[in-house]
Amino acid sequence: MHAPRRDPRSLARSLPDTAPLGRSWLRPRRHASRPRRLAGWLAIAFLVVALAGCGWFDAPALQVTPTSLVGMTTAQTTLTVRNAGGGSLAWSVASSSPRVVVTPTSGDLFAGGSRTLVVTVDASGLDKGDSVSASLSFASSGGNATVDVTYPVVSGIGTCSGFTPIERTVAVPPAAAGVSARPVGDEVLVAYVGAFGMSVQDAASATADLRAQVTDAHALSLLRAGSGGAPDLLRASHGTDVDALVASLRSDPRVRYAQRNYYLEKAFVPDDPSFGQQWNLSSFGLPEAWDVERGDGPGDAVVIAVLDSGVQTTHPDLAAKIVPGYDFFDLDANPNPGPPNGENEHGTHVAGIAAAIGHDATGVAGVAFGPRVRVLPVKVFDDTGLQGTVAGLVDAIRWSAGLGVTGAPANANKAHVINMSVGVPGRMPALDAAAEDAWNAGVFLVAASGNHGNGVTDAGVLSPGNAPCVVAVASVDETYVVSSFSNTGPEVEVAAPGGVGSSTCGAVYSTIPSSTYGCMAGTSMATPFVAGVAGLLFAQGTYDTPAAVRSRLSQTTEVGAWMTDTQEYGNGVVCADAALGAATRCGLPLP
Repeated sequence: MHAPRRDPRSLARSLPDTAPLGRSWLRPRRHASRPRRLAGWLAIAFLVVALAGCGWFDAPALQVTPTSLVGMTTAQTTLTVRNAGGGSLAWSVASSSPRVVVTPTSGDLFAGGSRTLVVTVDASGLDKGDSVSASLSFASSGGNATVDVTYPVVSGIGTCSGFTPIERTVAVPPAAAGVSARPVGDEVLVAYVGAFGMSVQDAASATADLRAQVTDAHALSLLRAGSGGAPDLLRASHGTDVDALVASLRSDPRVRYAQRNYYLEKAFVPDDPSFGQQWNLSSFGLPEAWDVERGDGPGDAVVIAVLDSGVQTTHPDLAAKIVPGYDFFDLDANPNPGPPNGENEHGTHVAGIAAAIGHDATGVAGVAFGPRVRVLPVKVFDDTGLQGTVAGLVDAIRWSAGLGVTGAPANANKAHVINMSVGVPGRMPALDAAAEDAWNAGVFLVAASGNHGNGVTDAGVLSPGNAPCVVAVASVDETYVVSSFSNTGPEVEVAAPGGVGSSTCGAVYSTIPSSTYGCMAGTSMATPFVAGVAGLLFAQGTYDTPAAVRSRLSQTTEVGAWMTDTQEYGNGVVCADAALGAATRCGLPLP
């Protein structure tokens, strides 16, 4: 018996909604109504018209504003990139100078879209008055554009944090007549353009890449890598014209600065040692100053770093004030000078002027004789006191300021004052940069102007004294007349006692090695006088920044009627009493 035949359509209606897709043939086909199809086509047509009205089907067009960045007033500004056409604009930008960085450097923009770019200028290591220039080249799927950039340096190391105690033009000193620096063989100091805006790790990697590129391009070998912005010490290949090589390096856009390495010289005119009175203290306001501040009150230690030929750390007039130092010539922790020979007594003599122990019935008194002011001995010469280099002095400056130096232990006693009774003829950008780093770390720096004045015309102030962040000191005799040996130049900032006086020895009496005393004369002796007064100012606490100390020293000087040549006297003779707020100036009542 057969089952009755059923209509397939009724079967389809009886199937559940979960019927497999393969059975969809059982469902009747439903056709969209004509009005609904027409509405869909109208929606598509409207969308096309709308997109066309928005320029979607137009060609992309690059627009960059502003069109020029000539005369930037700040080191960072912005640009805007816009797609002024349609479609999608792919763009990228490149700078002709590594000192001008743009972020981001590429992107995509839909019709009418825009992106703000940050333009940053790296002016580190440049002097006030220099200029950074570059061209920013934009390439895109909608055309190209160029934006010129110029940035006049207004806050580089030439201003040293904006300090200008007396408005005057400071120019690079003229070439020293009859005086020249002695190069260290074929050694070259090179610093690279900074990896701006990178992390420490990325910056170190970028520096390593630049080092590899530069050394390969200029056939240099690495002697010692710098750290934290310090330069590399490199060696030129045998037979190379090193001066021509330095000129080539300076034109390399990857190089921040380059210079030869030079031997240092100590800035002093030696005299026969003898005992005598300390006219350099009694005639320049120290007795009155000590009524105000001796460096013996409560508070943290004030540290004066003496970068020199070494300091006898066991000298009875210094031992109690010494903190652990370092030798950047022999690269060890022994900052003492060698056995008596050559000129190794220089650093000990300088340290005694600045801070020998006073009121102890022994020997002499230093300017800052109280126990709170300490001496950080930093040796930059060999044991004879005759051989020292710019590379060693760069490391010594940075280490004294508490900055890292490759291969040297950390300095646990960061200096407040750095005394450099040393120098080298000419302008040394490596020393300029090291001094700027120390200044920015909160350190007051002082250096001798030099002792080539006798018979040398326009000898110029030595480096590092001619660095913008360093106070250059000239020497005067007890009569307040500039010493005949003292170098002159527009960088001379102040003068201090360092020459001839009415003592038994006729010069400046201070500590020397072998636990004894002797006399010397020179701008080397004038410089620690200023360092000692600066130490007392830090101890007093009213003037506790490099800029404040620098300003105070210049604003309280003695300016006699005969001191008309600022290239000899700078802002005048430093008077310890007036600087510290006594009622006298260099021992005489204030007007």
